[in-house]
Amino acid sequence: MNDYRNSPLARSPFLDHSLATALIAEPLLYRDRFLGVMLFSNEGTARRFAPSDREILKLFAAHAAVAIENARLFGEVTQAKMEWENTFDAAVDMIAVLDIDYRILRANQALARRLGMTPGQVIGRHCYDLFEGCPGRDSGCGFARCVESLRPATEERTIPRTGEVLLQTYSPILNAQGRLAGVVQLSKDVTAHRQLQQQFAHSEKMAALGRLISGVAHELNNPLTGIFGNAQLLMLETRDEGTRQRAEVIASEAERAAKIVRNLLAFARPYRPERRPIRLPTLIEETLALRRYDLSVRNIALVVELAPDLPLVLADPHQIQQVLLNLLINAEQAIGGRAGATIQIGAKPTATGDLVTIRVADNGSGMPPEVVEKVFDPFFTTKKAGEGTGLGLAICYAIVQEHHGRIRVGNRAEGGAWFEFDLPTHAGSATPPAESSAKATPVGVDRGMRILVIDDEDAIGRVVSGALTMVGHQVEVVRDGWQAAEWLRQREYDLVFLDMKMPGIDGEHLYDDVICRKPLPPRVIIMTGDTISRESRAFLERTGLKCVEKPFALESIWDCVRVPGAPPSGTAAGEDVSPLSGD
Repeated sequence: MNDYRNSPLARSPFLDHSLATALIAEPLLYRDRFLGVMLFSNEGTARRFAPSDREILKLFAAHAAVAIENARLFGEVTQAKMEWENTFDAAVDMIAVLDIDYRILRANQALARRLGMTPGQVIGRHCYDLFEGCPGRDSGCGFARCVESLRPATEERTIPRTGEVLLQTYSPILNAQGRLAGVVQLSKDVTAHRQLQQQFAHSEKMAALGRLISGVAHELNNPLTGIFGNAQLLMLETRDEGTRQRAEVIASEAERAAKIVRNLLAFARPYRPERRPIRLPTLIEETLALRRYDLSVRNIALVVELAPDLPLVLADPHQIQQVLLNLLINAEQAIGGRAGATIQIGAKPTATGDLVTIRVADNGSGMPPEVVEKVFDPFFTTKKAGEGTGLGLAICYAIVQEHHGRIRVGNRAEGGAWFEFDLPTHAGSATPPAESSAKATPVGVDRGMRILVIDDEDAIGRVVSGALTMVGHQVEVVRDGWQAAEWLRQREYDLVFLDMKMPGIDGEHLYDDVICRKPLPPRVIIMTGDTISRESRAFLERTGLKCVEKPFALESIWDCVRVPGAPPSGTAAGEDVSPLSGD
């Protein structure tokens, strides 16, 4: 256009600011896509454009369009590369790109941080040199399987030094010809997940163990009740001193076995936390009974130092037993195999008297300062992988905190470590009296009652009947729930001793469906060997019935028929004999 100013395409803004009289323009096209216009003018000259100029400009515009498109594509590639790198480095999981010779070509920030290096320091290194516990070349590892099969491979690797667990996935990179060009390694830290799985499995195992122990406890407590009860009856009835002493041994050993069963049952079964006044000496002795044999076979001496007249403490006995067991087992592991290994357990009131301090100490090698600082942290453990979850002492810490106490740890000057924790005392409590044993005929019991004993174990029925007949009651014994229901409907009784678990009709249904429907229901005493189970506790809480736990002392049976206000045998009138939980 050599006469632009007079053409209909002329625009006044351009004419006002330009001296051009001729213009030549060519569209910028890339594969039929319009990119813009290339424009030349003759401003400042009188030159006119010839057709050859148009051909030159057309050729130049074609090259310019290609250059513009390439620049755009390069910008997009650069932007995509930046976004990819940002995503690569932002990933929480550890990512590496490797060649087929195990050499790292790229590494993200997460992997570099995990190795304590920069990405530049990681590149060029072999993966088996950087990952602790990696078996190396030709080991059949996940990388080797991926290279061989050209398919993704996954493996789990445990770091020996820290116990961390990495889930590593290897994915092949194939070129256009389908040949292997490299491998992408993705490493995910699944340590916490595996620990939670272990905890869940442990919880399931403990639940199954609880069900097993509940059944075993019932089966063991019934014969133990027969042995214990008959031994006590023999102690009362015999006049031969040698026979009485043998009966005492039988009773003592039966009671010892019964305590072990009760401790296992209480420790293994789930329960609802319940704080109540407990006797620490009794609780400590019951806990030590669970470990005495192991301590003995490992040649570990046990020294127990309890202050006299310890006040009662307000606590959940099962939770405190868990704390004591954890501390005791930790001490055992710290000194196992050492000559002269000794564990000391002590308890004494604080100076203010509102707390009792329990101490567990050993004469091992003690703990480094960095371990002392972290010993109560969840998942922190100095044990080898698979030997502990690092939760035992964290749970101890939580339990003591819930009891408004404080737990402490330190090293002994003479060697070894110690743990101490405080428990609040029971306000207004006094030292409980010593328990009386069945060595004398009971006094103060009511006489002449008509009593029904319902238990499917013949030995238990005989023991309870013998104890009650001895003090002047009329006793009938029934071993079958159906027969018991018939007798209860046809006859009147002042008192019923009722077993909880029986074939046919169990104790709960017998109480709800038969006894409670009588016009004048008799008083009921429950006899059971499992007061820890959810069902038994729910029934006892719902009914408020008194429970005699198997195996029981004869004194417990006589207490059920004692005249209100009368002291137990062997106890002075007015003396506090109220039973306290924790015995």
